[in-house]
Amino acid sequence: MIARQDPVFYGQWQPSAPLTKAQTAKFNQDGYLLLEDVFTADEVLYMQAEAKHTLQNAATLRQETVISEFASYDVRSIFAIHQQSQLMGRLASDQRLVEVASFLLDDDVYLHQSRLNYKPSFVGKEFYWHSDFET
Repeated sequence: MIARQDPVFYGQWQPSAPLTKAQTAKFNQDGYLLLEDVFTADEVLYMQAEAKHTLQNAATLRQETVISEFASYDVRSIFAIHQQSQLMGRLASDQRLVEVASFLLDDDVYLHQSRLNYKPSFVGKEFYWHSDFET
């Protein structure tokens, strides 16, 4: 085990922060944080409907952003989704998310990349996941 050299949380907690002191400490300790109930049930249903609609209309997307399964050609991922779906673009800039990221980094934030993954569990080629992606 190698000790972490860089901080995880860059700011200073204060009562006006978008996270509680306990949430901030948990993020600082674990390097991740699960936020529940950020979006309403109706918002989640709307996002799910958009994801389904986007999948059904994948042929209309920039083809270089669509990653398919090798054997079946089923859509596995769509990169730059925030540029191809108005709703996903709004989600990427939603202040409920932006404020948390900005608070944790103690700086302005921007979106480096986005993708929407469709891969079903236990089907198709393995799907390695890492927090900093391939880049």
